[in-house]
Amino acid sequence: MLDELSPEQFDEWIAYRSIEPDPWERLIAIVKKGFSALCHAWDMKMEPDDFDPMAEQKSENISPEEAARQVRQAYDPGQRSA
Repeated sequence: MLDELSPEQFDEWIAYRSIEPDPWERLIAIVKKGFSALCHAWDMKMEPDDFDPMAEQKSENISPEEAARQVRQAYDPGQRSA
């Protein structure tokens, strides 16, 4: 379908989609926000984008000491963070 559109028609289609998004995209956005709210109620720090495998993942630069602490904590859940 998109291959048959002229550049002007494609621009109109993009403008329309920015105003009227796909109903499935809206449903997915609502569900992600709902899951995020539920996780926050359970004291889990999850954002809506954390539920989207296609979203760009945030890269964290952590020190080797912090990485070691996280590994120790993963293997010893009773250890409290410093």
